[in-house]
Amino acid sequence: MIDFTLPSTIEWPQHLFITGTNTGVGKTVVTGLIAKHLQTTRQVITQKWVQTGCTAPIPEDLNTHWVIRQRGTAALMPYLADCCPYQFAYPASPHLAAHLENTPIHTEKIYAAFYRLANQFDTVICEGAGGILVPVTPTETVLDCVSALNLPTVIVIGNTLGCINHSLLTIQALRAAKVPLMGLVFNHVPVDTPAPIAADNMAIIQAKTHLPILFSVPDLGS
Repeated sequence: MIDFTLPSTIEWPQHLFITGTNTGVGKTVVTGLIAKHLQTTRQVITQKWVQTGCTAPIPEDLNTHWVIRQRGTAALMPYLADCCPYQFAYPASPHLAAHLENTPIHTEKIYAAFYRLANQFDTVICEGAGGILVPVTPTETVLDCVSALNLPTVIVIGNTLGCINHSLLTIQALRAAKVPLMGLVFNHVPVDTPAPIAADNMAIIQAKTHLPILFSVPDLGS
């Protein structure tokens, strides 16, 4: 169980999207933590549009959300098809995993699933796959989906050497698409990042983007 409490002063939107500067930077755990925080005052559900590398009945990332929330996954089952519209066994980018299984991804199916959940829950928290420009189909990226749904977005940053460039490019792409940005979450992976680098990463990224740091957490894993 992850013991971490979010600040109580953050004003969360009705629905939101969680992206990251790369794969493995902590999106899944941050999604679970936000869901756990909001479930005290709202009916909350999490959504993973596409899960790759998935062979279990319940996609790994969704399961992690529910474990962090300390809720039994039995409550998830009636909504599972909408919580994860696409599951693929091959651990790759969604467009490639879909191609290898000869199962095209249709973004309209993703949008319909989101709206069905939004009609049944106060808040839907959507977790992305990899970074914001990961291809969902050969012609559409995660960013296209977020933009179509106009979801306020949280950017999870793995606080390590190189994250300044990754973060600024991610934010530039989101702003160019006019996606509303909530702010930044710094995840300290790996934990051996030298303190001067970790501190400077946070200071420089905030100074250059003028986005709030919502919270900063110790190593949460992926």
